[in-house]
Amino acid sequence: MTEKFVKGKTKFVWGPVVKVHEVGEYQIIEYREAIFEDGCSTGKHEPEKTTFYVHGQSVSYESLDMALIGAVCLKYDGRNTRAPEYIFNMLKINQ
Repeated sequence: MTEKFVKGKTKFVWGPVVKVHEVGEYQIIEYREAIFEDGCSTGKHEPEKTTFYVHGQSVSYESLDMALIGAVCLKYDGRNTRAPEYIFNMLKINQ
């Protein structure tokens, strides 16, 4: 996997950091997503929408449960894995 995000930082490339979750070797960054208009950032962020960024990869999920599943699949099956969506369907986790 890639370099870990530095805990305590508040700025993240796609929005302000809410929390950094670490479970074993996995790191998941919880952040507020930027608002875009016409393909450009407005400089504002979604107040109610939290997104999860998995272990240094530009893969985002809508919940911590989904991000944990995604992190494990990413590790064992690679960047282009479709395993998370099959697991989400099997467990009836909303996408």
